[in-house]
Amino acid sequence: MLGSYASMKKDGEGPPGGGHEAEGQPAPLLRADLSTFVGRDHELRAARELLKSTRLLTLKGPGGIGKTRLMRRLGSVIQQEGVYRDGVVLVELTNVRSNELESAVAEALGIPANSARHGAARLIAHLRTKRQLLMLDNCEHLVDDEEDSALAQLVRTLLEAAEDLQIVTTSQAAIRVEGESWLDVPPLSEDEALQLLRERASNINVVIPPVDDDNARTVVNRVDRMPLAIELIAGRMDTVSLASLVTRTNLLSLGGGTSAKRSHRKLEWTVSWSYGLLGDAEQRMLTRLSLLEGSFELDDAAALGADLGNQDVIADLLNGLHKRSFMVAERHHDGLRFRLWESIRAFAYEQLSDEEADEIRERHADHYEALAIEGARNWFGHDETGWLGRLSAALPNLRVAQETRLANPRTVLQGMDLFNNVARTRLFYFTGRLSESNLMLEAARRWHPDEPSHTLVSALSFTATVALCQGDRERADTLLVAAEAAARTLGCFHDFGPLLYARATRLWLFERDLSVARQSIELFEQAERWFLDNDAPGDAWMARLFRSMAAAMLGLRDVAVRESARLLEDAETAGAAWCISWAKWTCALVEMLFGADLGRAVQLAQEALAAQHEMGDKWGLLWTIWLIALLAARLGRLARAARSLAGVAKFQQEAEVIVPALLPFWELQRQTEDLLRRELDSLPTEREIGLGLSRGKVIELALETLSAPPAPVVKDERPNRLTEREFEVARLLAEGLANKEIAERLGVTQRTAETHVQHVANKLGARGEGRRGRVLKIREWFEEHQRR
Repeated sequence: MLGSYASMKKDGEGPPGGGHEAEGQPAPLLRADLSTFVGRDHELRAARELLKSTRLLTLKGPGGIGKTRLMRRLGSVIQQEGVYRDGVVLVELTNVRSNELESAVAEALGIPANSARHGAARLIAHLRTKRQLLMLDNCEHLVDDEEDSALAQLVRTLLEAAEDLQIVTTSQAAIRVEGESWLDVPPLSEDEALQLLRERASNINVVIPPVDDDNARTVVNRVDRMPLAIELIAGRMDTVSLASLVTRTNLLSLGGGTSAKRSHRKLEWTVSWSYGLLGDAEQRMLTRLSLLEGSFELDDAAALGADLGNQDVIADLLNGLHKRSFMVAERHHDGLRFRLWESIRAFAYEQLSDEEADEIRERHADHYEALAIEGARNWFGHDETGWLGRLSAALPNLRVAQETRLANPRTVLQGMDLFNNVARTRLFYFTGRLSESNLMLEAARRWHPDEPSHTLVSALSFTATVALCQGDRERADTLLVAAEAAARTLGCFHDFGPLLYARATRLWLFERDLSVARQSIELFEQAERWFLDNDAPGDAWMARLFRSMAAAMLGLRDVAVRESARLLEDAETAGAAWCISWAKWTCALVEMLFGADLGRAVQLAQEALAAQHEMGDKWGLLWTIWLIALLAARLGRLARAARSLAGVAKFQQEAEVIVPALLPFWELQRQTEDLLRRELDSLPTEREIGLGLSRGKVIELALETLSAPPAPVVKDERPNRLTEREFEVARLLAEGLANKEIAERLGVTQRTAETHVQHVANKLGARGEGRRGRVLKIREWFEEHQRR
């Protein structure tokens, strides 16, 4: 009945495509590779020379020739030399479809993919002023010889819009864009090929003696000195001699045709030969791994190879496959991960019968479905960032698992539940991939039965909340109407937690009538109780987080102070690092609006930002930098506030967050910008400086020591820490104006005026005295202030 919440109480043809790894920050050029780079000095010099005269360079050659390793080496050398002011960014496109291209590039650049609209506009906005080298790896499946491909269109658009941008690609064919230069990546030289063979053989404790030099030379030349083929052969040299390879007539018969076709046949032969030398368990393990998208870890492999033995057995099999060069091992922030070479993955998949592929596909779906359920159950705890990191890396496979469930009419609801469980971990916020929630929801809705379900209401409610947080009211309302209609049919309109949470969020962020907006506080509380009753403490904590924020922004001081303190205490008790950072954010907001210690507010906000930056929280960074900018303005650091607001606004726009639509956030920002316009003569210059800052520099600025300057910025020091706008409201109240009249006088909405009145009353100790009593007390204070 309760969709994914109920589960928490319980202990096509060809290789599957789609998805790409969600790595988060601007993509690191090189993950720590566990093998050495050999040769290619001539090609590196040639590529660097070409980059002096071309803006688009394609490293071209057949599969297995070493294009990816050459590109990474080239990028690493250039990065170390600091040639490009804004660095070198690598985009891995192996498993990316044409319609996912812009999102893949945006993700690698560190631009949160927060919208269902995947145009190139946000890429252009980000790259327009950059001096940067963009490296697009494994493009061949995105190149169309007959038509202007999506890849060619995007590359052309970016180069035309960003004059200091250069692009390097790897592909088996040219990208076909005007001005493109290409470098045909040749086989290794004979000396390089022999060096590679010796080094890789030494990795498995095999030394090639001088007596075998001629055999080694013959073998590397017979496979056209192709790096991948040599690595596969070296991986077998503990069981197969070079002399025996020299006498293999089938290898000798692979000549003829063009050089590229001959090399392709020899690579195919080498892969097939190497596969044939694997033991039965290794072969079966390899074919199972072909169902995995992108990188994977030991647990993932163990799930797909459960019939082959326990995790220790699977670890030995992976070690053997890695030693035989069938896959690479990479050091990630969360540990060791593996990845199959794409040509080997395709070959391994072809070895599966249809029945075997279906069986392993179901096993794959079972594993990732269980991972999502476990993540939703356990993310709110001491291993929170570990869970978010693992689920982030698993996102391509989670999408494939959902597709498997949706393809079977009997498991469609499980496919939607998988989405709900991933959503409940707040992974989409953490990674800045809010658009992914739209993709997974729409995939599930296409297959959902006509009859509504609680699972559907949960999915619609969550995605509506995402749209609300982006300021996309139109999409949010569409989703919320659909969720409410389904809830009415099911009889849960007034008492279903996810829907209560979404409705409360809408009231808080979009309702202009202050008294109506404050109804969100009770709805958030109802949602929290529902989540607790349904064994979902993480969801309950999120409802309390939004309730605390809403109370602060809607002028409910007592609720905000009480709930924010409880929020931080509960997060620290759970040891949930991501939640602790957001609790500190909220406490900083409350201190800024109602407290007397702005220094404490700054400390909390900067602690939150440092934690978010370290753990890779894309969404949190935007809002914490924003909050610190507001604090800087209140401390009189106006130039710094202007730079920070301009810098973070640029990244908010890239993330397609519509800040002016988020009424309480916009009101706080508008007050700050009014102050900057009045008091900061150099505002245009400071904004220009802020717009020119990189994301890293904006973060560094926000983390710098922040305190009030020695002298006040404004001449009229207002007691009780009233802002200038609040002081004006106090004056108008003292004159006897009603809230509506104050709104008209100030040129703001009545809700905004009511919020100002509430803040004035809170700061002057006139709470809870009724309208007349508050006005009298404020008038007395104002008259006393005037006499002084």
